[in-house]
Amino acid sequence: MKYSLLFLSFLILPFYINAQIVVVEKKNKIELVGGIQPIKRHKVELTRFEKTYCLNYVDTKFKNNYQYKSFCFDDLEGSFDNFYDTIINGFEELPEDPVNISFPDCKVEFKFTSSLGISYVEFFHYFNGQVGTSVMISKGKWEKLFGRGRI
Repeated sequence: MKYSLLFLSFLILPFYINAQIVVVEKKNKIELVGGIQPIKRHKVELTRFEKTYCLNYVDTKFKNNYQYKSFCFDDLEGSFDNFYDTIINGFEELPEDPVNISFPDCKVEFKFTSSLGISYVEFFHYFNGQVGTSVMISKGKWEKLFGRGRI
């Protein structure tokens, strides 16, 4: 009798333990809006979590190691589209002075240049007394970064 009771308890135990595991699905996840890699090691990505967008990039100042940096902003009253339009207008007008945009936790300076008929932008990210520098991005790459490029 003891052996049969012991046998039954070991037979039921695994089913009891498995019943405690519950799979939870994540409803809100980080979505990749767009990403580019103009130069092999320098990557730039735009991600979205709910209404917050983050521009993630590898700092070009560091040659021997990867320094990932980012700045984020909330899409309030169409600020995502305004940001995109401001940079696209900079590609067309090529202002001599840099375009300065203030974000909640930092300031970013966008410098536009043209070479061989192609417009480029490079941004300088100022935060906590540090400066992060991006790779030069063409208009087509910028559109792809924002998920609006040609497919």
